[in-house]
Amino acid sequence: MKISIVMTVYNGEEFVRDAVQSILNQTYRNFEFIIVDDCSTDQTRQVLAGFKDKRLKIYNLNENKGQTYSLNYGIDRASGDWIFRQDADDISLPKRLAYQVAFIKRNPDTVAVGTQIKAIPSKRTTDENSLRAIEWSNTLLTREEIKKFRFIAPPVVHGSVAFSKKAFIEAGRYNEKYRIGQDLDLWIRLLEVGPIDKVPKVLYHYRVDPESISRKDESKTCRESLTISSFYIRKMLHSELEKEPVFLVVGPAAGCDYFREEIAPINKVSISDYVNEEQSIEVILEKYRSLKVDALIILDGKNSERYVEELERAGVTFNSQVFRLWNIYIESEPIIENTPSVSVVVPCYNAFSSIRNTILSLGRQTYPLHLYEIIIVDDASTDESFEYVKTCCLPNLKVFRHPENKGAAGARNTGVSHASGEIIIFCDSDFIVPPWFIESHVKLHDTNERKIISGMGHWNYAITFNFGSKWSSYERRYVKEFYRQSFIKERLRQSPDGQLVHESEINRWDLENYSFCPAYLTDWVSMAEGIFESFGPKLEGFHLPWLSCCTGNLSIRKTHFLELGGFDEKFRRLEDWEFGYRFYQAGGKFVFGVECEALQQLSPIHSKRKHAQSEAYQLFRQKHPHFDIHLLVWLLFGDASFVQLSNIFEQHQLIKQNPIFQVITSKLEETLSHYEEGLTNKMAKTTANEKEYIDSSISVIQIFYLDWANLFRQLHHQ
Repeated sequence: MKISIVMTVYNGEEFVRDAVQSILNQTYRNFEFIIVDDCSTDQTRQVLAGFKDKRLKIYNLNENKGQTYSLNYGIDRASGDWIFRQDADDISLPKRLAYQVAFIKRNPDTVAVGTQIKAIPSKRTTDENSLRAIEWSNTLLTREEIKKFRFIAPPVVHGSVAFSKKAFIEAGRYNEKYRIGQDLDLWIRLLEVGPIDKVPKVLYHYRVDPESISRKDESKTCRESLTISSFYIRKMLHSELEKEPVFLVVGPAAGCDYFREEIAPINKVSISDYVNEEQSIEVILEKYRSLKVDALIILDGKNSERYVEELERAGVTFNSQVFRLWNIYIESEPIIENTPSVSVVVPCYNAFSSIRNTILSLGRQTYPLHLYEIIIVDDASTDESFEYVKTCCLPNLKVFRHPENKGAAGARNTGVSHASGEIIIFCDSDFIVPPWFIESHVKLHDTNERKIISGMGHWNYAITFNFGSKWSSYERRYVKEFYRQSFIKERLRQSPDGQLVHESEINRWDLENYSFCPAYLTDWVSMAEGIFESFGPKLEGFHLPWLSCCTGNLSIRKTHFLELGGFDEKFRRLEDWEFGYRFYQAGGKFVFGVECEALQQLSPIHSKRKHAQSEAYQLFRQKHPHFDIHLLVWLLFGDASFVQLSNIFEQHQLIKQNPIFQVITSKLEETLSHYEEGLTNKMAKTTANEKEYIDSSISVIQIFYLDWANLFRQLHHQ
């Protein structure tokens, strides 16, 4: 297989040396490297002249022709069957060529192969929107996803791509009327020749520079992108319908105005009407149907993703009747003064199967990127978790590692010690969260009130990884129905690394196919939901509100967390309930975050989990020797629910106020305090007189306090 690397450069003295060297340092060495200097006026030619390598072929143009012309010029002189692109300010990692060559050989039908990328900064400031645009390209991994989203923006980063020279010529080469969007134009045409793929690995560092041609004037970039996409959409529908298609355009007001004045006239696109995206989906659907247009164009805005999803649910087909296009003219919601900063703290221990999805979901939040950070604390993992996290390329990600395992409490404390945010959100490394996750938590911290926001009662479970034989025989009996689904079977076939979920599905919060709650967890889910169904979002009347303090999905102001000294690191489990109990005793409140939903990714249960829970419970009740803590034994090792425990606690407090029942309440407290590891029923010793008294009293109490009486009977075999 003969390959040619083609790079163009214009006034690239700042970064071109590193770009060239990154290609010369490749582990795959059999290539020619063609560089076209587009009449640079700085020191670029002198820098290039300093390289002495037989594989280099440098062409110097006598006048500036632009990148598109220079690319065609270089490819015309390339002898390779495959053209590998490289931009003059980017970096190819050493194994980039080797991985792409191997992929091409394994997939002979492909016409182009990109890679995932990592955004790296220039010496100038890079804005938030640019970083988000680059992150978006990483989400499209399969050839189906790449083709599906081809009209929005380039589905593969230009400099990371290798393409067949034969397919390139068949598609019609680069269109030289486009100086910025030539790659988007080429990919759309190449997809008519064959599939475009992506190596699911970061092999290319993309330099995000506000002075680059695509970012210096984003209105020109937007103009070319919209012109290209609308041209091919119109052409495709014209061919299918055998008539001129008529469109309804939906988007922000400024975007609609730009499309009306700048884009529609260029391509002679027939538009029936424009609708401001502030309108409801019902209004948009009514317009679509009453005007009898052929398709909708949704311009990117704050509601665009939701509108496309709702239109699809209404039966409107994506990329046939509804198209989503890029648009920089988005009316942003004003940043409210004093918007709080947020630190999301994620403890990680041997979470290689799940941490990928957690980070991906936290990286695509509606909350302003500059106002939140993600802090991963690796607790001395022995699997590949830490190595994976180090490769993640989110600009607001911080990673720390413990030299030895300290437990989740220690990892969370470490995370908070490095946190700069006013609000701390705790999220476990096996959770996937929706795009509005951070925003939903922050909205509930609208005052400085001492409170914890919990998403505990609004999560479900998902299976996102193929654990195969790692499931225990007990668990396998319940999860086998999940793996028998035809959709999951196909995903298993496509996923040699075991990952079932695609990044684009996380970004769209389209995870219904993976949502699964095995029978052994349904009681727990029902109990958690039962708290909020019975007592409402403020948990009014719930006597054990600290039971909602579950750190998989929880937020608190940093000052309130530190006032109590953080988590007790002696606890290896139940550390969140123990902290919640101290918070409650200090006057803190607990609020259920109705919109703070999340999915917990299921994994095999560790064989020592129950033993660790028993030890933690013993430590808990030693530290807090109170009735409500002793009562937990009936939750952890019995069959009581959260609501029942609250009722029993309330009834116990009322019964204690009556001196007639002092003996019976004391016996219940004594019996609970004698429980060892939740396994052995050690009755409190009862004299004959006491037993006679208890027997007569319990029937009276049962009339008013059934839950309490039933618990007493179970403990004492009455």
